[in-house]
Amino acid sequence: MSESNTAMPEVQATMDVAIPPPPPIEPAPPPPAPPVALDFQGRRVRPLLGPSLWIFGMLLWAHVVFGTFVIGKNMPESYALLAVLVVVLTAWALSVRERQDTARFVFRHVAPVLVALAFWAAAMFFALLIAAVLGGGPGIGYLLGLLAIIALFVGRRFAGPPRKPATLPRKVLYGFLWLLGAMTTFVAVVMHADM
Repeated sequence: MSESNTAMPEVQATMDVAIPPPPPIEPAPPPPAPPVALDFQGRRVRPLLGPSLWIFGMLLWAHVVFGTFVIGKNMPESYALLAVLVVVLTAWALSVRERQDTARFVFRHVAPVLVALAFWAAAMFFALLIAAVLGGGPGIGYLLGLLAIIALFVGRRFAGPPRKPATLPRKVLYGFLWLLGAMTTFVAVVMHADM
């Protein structure tokens, strides 16, 4: 009996020893995110859609504004066509050439213009359908102008950052162009309301 009494304190002593807790379970690291082209502000860059919408917005804006000048103030159509061409070339230069590497002139630099022309043709078809159903009216010009401004701002957002930071003369030039565009739009809206 003495042997059983001596074995019990040893078992009791081993049971009083604290068992350390298991090591913490660490979660697995998250899978890597797919690569996404981001600009410095964290916006998604769309190298075809952004410039295409930008050019489409400028083309549609020029079409509506200078079309109003041709109808309302008898501006010669050749001047209006030249103005629309200058606006489209400026939009193309600002949206593609200033934001993408143009060391080689490849199709991706011309594609936004072609997509913008397709968007413009679809907008003109849409305007013709609205005019046929509703009987025309000045509301179509306002609708197209609003569509142009929305497309311009969405396209600028998706086009990405410029390749080089703008210098002070460029910032002044861009400010002047925005002011000139706003004044031209205001004059066209007033003329369109009087028609």
